[in-house]
Order: sequence, then C-alpha cells, then structure tokens
Amino acid sequence: LRSPTHVLYLLRRGEAGAIVGAVLHGKPREGLPPFTRPQPVAKADPPARRAAAKRSARKLAA
Repeated sequence: LRSPTHVLYLLRRGEAGAIVGAVLHGKPREGLPPFTRPQPVAKADPPARRAAAKRSARKLAA
C-alpha cells in the first residue's frame, strides 16, 4: 500500500494466506500517522415497546 508519505509492506503466507508481518516506512522528515485504537461505535437504543393492551371491564363481564 502506498500513500504520498508512507509505504506499507504486508507479508503473507501464499497468495491468500495468513498475514505474517508488516513494515511501515515513512519518507524522511515526515511523521508517521498516530497509532490509536478506534473508538467503539455506540449502539442505538432498541425501540421502546408498547405496553400490552389491557382488556376492558365490559369484555371481562361478558
């Protein structure tokens, strides 16, 4: 992978094999990107459930 300021060499086992190593090179006098953990994505609250409908007193009497 290449960008204007960095090159990443990814070492794999075979054509579609596991990744066994990686090397990141920066150009002279260029800082490397910050290595931070991405923040977890906040999950949306589940939709509120409606209360079960109650039977009216008339239906119970019948």
